[in-house]
Amino acid sequence: NGLEIDPCISPDMKEFTVTRKFRGATYIIEVVNRSGAQRGVKELLVDGSRVEGTLVPLAKEGSTVKITAIL
Repeated sequence: NGLEIDPCISPDMKEFTVTRKFRGATYIIEVVNRSGAQRGVKELLVDGSRVEGTLVPLAKEGSTVKITAIL
């Protein structure tokens, strides 16, 4: 029903970006970890709009979606 965003990373990683193709769409995922957390999404933005939880709704085939996950 969507793309789950729930990274588990080293607390030393402060920020990174990954591109993921999923069901015909491209997702550009930026993870911001200024607090030094290992996991736990505090805020999730999809194309600039806040989304509750960690599930990004499926995008149309051929589209590009910008995701920011703040830990």
